[in-house]
Amino acid sequence: MRALILFILTPPFNSSRNYNVLFKDEHGTESEAQIEAFEDTWRWNLEAEHNYTELLTEAVSAGFYHSPGWNQDYPCIQILTIEDLFHNAEVKMPPQFGTFKQAPKVQQGYFP
Repeated sequence: MRALILFILTPPFNSSRNYNVLFKDEHGTESEAQIEAFEDTWRWNLEAEHNYTELLTEAVSAGFYHSPGWNQDYPCIQILTIEDLFHNAEVKMPPQFGTFKQAPKVQQGYFP
């Protein structure tokens, strides 16, 4: 079974600031040259809505994994928000243990 678990914890954090990269010369003196690294202002616009819809469509189109041991289907791609995780949401997947019967332990040092 392959699973994709993706946690995105990188900017933007909605600080409503623009972050720039400032350049220095070979002596460490700050230069007036700079580039905008990223704008940290979140907006729900048409682009955000398109990306969100595309992401959900991709997750749904990935289909399901059928676990023969548990006879249950699990989504191949699951999207959990940080808010979901704070409310104890979990990735839906088969239990890692208990699928197979364990063999009895063998006594050490005694071979009939």
